[in-house]
Amino acid sequence: MIVIDQVEYEVDYRFARQRIRLRYSPDMKEIFIVEADGTLAPIRLLNKTENALIKREKVRLCKGDE
Repeated sequence: MIVIDQVEYEVDYRFARQRIRLRYSPDMKEIFIVEADGTLAPIRLLNKTENALIKREKVRLCKGDE
């Protein structure tokens, strides 16, 4: 997730923990991540309701967590 002017957008997980470069229209209706090869990957507004319904694997931080 990234935040631009207090608006949350979701990005693909492959961009996690990376510095990214953005390209956007003046009205901010279209925002893209500029990938290393120059292609543009679109981003979209964060939909918290939709995100809450996605099943994810549980991540164990250490052996003792149950």
